[in-house]
Amino acid sequence: MKRKQVKFLNFFSMERIMKVKFFCKLFVFIFFVLFLFNQALPSGFSVSGVGSKALSMGGAFRGLADDWSAAYWNPAGLAYLGTSEISASYIVLSPRPTYMPDVSYRDTHTYQKYDIGFKNGIKWYPEDKNIHFPNFSGFVKLKKFGGFTTGLAFYLPYTMKYNWDLYQPPVGYETTSPYPRVDHLIDLDVFDFHPTIAKEVIKEKLSLGLGISVQFANFTLKRTTLLHTDSSIQRIYDNFPIDSKLDEDGWGFGFNLGVLFKPTPKLKVGASYRSQVTLDLSGKTNLSLYLPLNIKLDSLVSPEYRGLFQGGVLSWEVDENVDLKLPAEMGIGISYQPLDKLTLALDVSQTNWSAMDKLEPKFLLPFPTSQPDAVTPQTLQIPLQWEDVVRYSFGAEYLPLKKLAVRGGYYSDPSPVPDKTFGPLFPDVGDKKGINFGLSYRFNSIELGYNYEYLNFKERKINQLEDINGDGLFDNYPGWYKMNMHSSYFTFIYHF
Repeated sequence: MKRKQVKFLNFFSMERIMKVKFFCKLFVFIFFVLFLFNQALPSGFSVSGVGSKALSMGGAFRGLADDWSAAYWNPAGLAYLGTSEISASYIVLSPRPTYMPDVSYRDTHTYQKYDIGFKNGIKWYPEDKNIHFPNFSGFVKLKKFGGFTTGLAFYLPYTMKYNWDLYQPPVGYETTSPYPRVDHLIDLDVFDFHPTIAKEVIKEKLSLGLGISVQFANFTLKRTTLLHTDSSIQRIYDNFPIDSKLDEDGWGFGFNLGVLFKPTPKLKVGASYRSQVTLDLSGKTNLSLYLPLNIKLDSLVSPEYRGLFQGGVLSWEVDENVDLKLPAEMGIGISYQPLDKLTLALDVSQTNWSAMDKLEPKFLLPFPTSQPDAVTPQTLQIPLQWEDVVRYSFGAEYLPLKKLAVRGGYYSDPSPVPDKTFGPLFPDVGDKKGINFGLSYRFNSIELGYNYEYLNFKERKINQLEDINGDGLFDNYPGWYKMNMHSSYFTFIYHF
C-alpha cells in the first residue's frame, strides 16, 4: 500500500502539476493568438505548406521530417525531435491574380453575345495587392512515456481570401439601391489542432507516427447569381441579379500516419498519409434580389410579373449547413546526405481534390414565401468537380557554418480546378511552378529565418459558359486569367 501511495503522490507531484498548468496556459494563448490574428486580417492567401524549413525546401520534407512541422508532413519524424518548437512568422504576400471577364449569354436566334452585367474586356484585380499578416504555429512536446514522443501541434493548413468587383447591372437596369461593390468574395481559414504520438520502433532505423486533426473553419462565400425570368419583355430584364452570401463555421476531424526509415545513416525514406476531413459547417445564407425600377413597364406586364419593376431589394435569410470536404493526401519522400554539410531531398505526393465535388447547402427550414419561385436549393449549389493532382518537390540544405543553414527548393503543382467550373473565387489559375530560397541562423535556443517564394501560374483562357448541373445557371467564368505571386516569410523559432 505504501508503494502505491508513493507512486500516486509522485504522479501528482508539484512539478507535474506546474507543467500541466503551463501547457494549458500555452494552449489557451495559442488558441487566442490564432483567432485574433486571423480575424483581424482583411485578406490572405493559401500557402504552399507548413513550416519555414519545409517551405524553403519546396515542400520536399517527408523524407527529412526533422523539425516541428513533421507533425504535418510526416509525424514519424517527431520520434527524434529533442525539444518543443514554437514558430512565430510575419508573412508578406504579393499575389497578382488578373482576370479579364468574358461572361455573356448568346441570343438563341442570332447566336450573338449580349451583355448580362459582367465587366467584360477589362483587367480586374482583387483588393489588397500586398498582404501582411502574422502566423503562429509549432509543436509542444510532452514528457516521454514508454518510448513514445507525445505532444500537440498547431498550424493553419488552409487560408484563402479574395475580394472582387466584377458585376454591375447592365445599362438600362436601374435600381433604387446601389449594387454591392464587392460582389464576389471568398474568406476561408482552417485551424488545425493536432495531438500527435510517435515512436522509434527500431533504434536508428525505423519510426512511426500518428496524429489526430481537430480542425475548425470559418468560411464565407459571396457571389452574384443571375435569376432568369423568362419574361421576354426586354433583354436587360431577362436576368435579375441576386447577391448571395454563405457565412458559416464548424468543426471536422481526421488523422495522419507516417513512417520514417533509415537504410543508412545518410539516407532516409519517409511516407505519410493524411485523411480527408469533412468540415460540418453551419450558418446562414443571405440573399438580396435587386429589382429594377421601371414603373411604366410594371403597369404593362402580365400579372405574374407585376411588382417586380418597382425597384427596391427583396432580402431573406435562411439557416443552413454544408459539408466542406478537404482532400486526403499521400506522399513519399527521400533525403540523402552526400556530404556532411549538404542534404538533398525529393518528394512526390498526390492530393485527392476530387473530394471537392460540389458545395451543396442544406437548408434547415423552407425558404420564406416572399422569395421568388425560381430560387431553390438547387440554384444555390456550387458545382466544383475538382480533379486529383500529383505534386513533385525538390529541395536542398547546405550548412556553410555550424549554425547557419542555406536552403533552396522547387516544386511543380497542377491546378485541380477544371475549365468547366473555374472562376475567380478559387483562383488556382493554372499549373504552377514554385521556387524557394531560405536561410536560418540559430542562437542557442533561438532561431531566426527568412524564406522567399516565387510562384508562377500558367495562363488560362476559358471560351464558353458551362452549366454542368442543368439548373439554368452558369458554373464557370469565361475570360482570361493570369497570376504570379511573391512571398516573404520572416520567422522566429524558439526551442525549449
